[in-house]
Amino acid sequence: MSAVLFALSIALLVFFVRRDLAEYNAFRLLTATRDRQRHYRIWVATGFILFFLYPLLGLACIHRTAALRHFPVELAPAALALRSHMPSGDGGKAVLYGFLASLTAGLLLGIFLAPRLRRSRRSLVLESVEPLMPRNPAELAHTAALSLNAGLSEEVFFRLFLPMLGLQLHFGWLASLLLAGLLFGLVHIYQGVAGVVSTTMLGLFLTVAYLLSGSLWLAVGLHIGLDLIQVVVRPGLRMYYAQRVAKPDDAQSSAS
Repeated sequence: MSAVLFALSIALLVFFVRRDLAEYNAFRLLTATRDRQRHYRIWVATGFILFFLYPLLGLACIHRTAALRHFPVELAPAALALRSHMPSGDGGKAVLYGFLASLTAGLLLGIFLAPRLRRSRRSLVLESVEPLMPRNPAELAHTAALSLNAGLSEEVFFRLFLPMLGLQLHFGWLASLLLAGLLFGLVHIYQGVAGVVSTTMLGLFLTVAYLLSGSLWLAVGLHIGLDLIQVVVRPGLRMYYAQRVAKPDDAQSSAS
């Protein structure tokens, strides 16, 4: 059963990547917000089915749904190997505190830079991802849903389900985790080479967080938080400054 599920997973990922590339290229040309919101909803539904419902069914088929609640014993050697190279103490808390510090710094930096980015028309996101950024509050709600779904579904699929299949097929924990991390990066190929590299590195970071903490839900929370900063917080700040700060500036310019 594990071999069948693994082969099916690879086939589904190939189908998803090819379909996602075509849809994203079409999405880049859209100007009407109604059409853009429809595509957001399709992405949420597709991602939820493929990366959450399918692995739930797969885990049930291999009788490992308990791994959603408890750290799987199959990954214990990987966790022990990683912890042996870490300073003494609670590694999971260290990862969490480090993320919270980075999150706070990112928010403060975004607040500080937003007015300057508005004037200079520069962005803190990859150019290939810029079309994905929301342009109004309605789209902002849709990208928030994208972030929540991606953080939950992709972590279940890439941090748990795929490594579990690899381990059951005797790939070894290192090969299983690295393969899942590489595939995680490749499904973001619509972002270009830079996007694949950055998301692969993000996948490795989330894998480390999962192994150190022993909690899949910590990885889910970190993933959601990072996505929210990228496609909700920063665009939201730009909207705020465009609507609230630009008006006084425009009024002052007219008066002078």
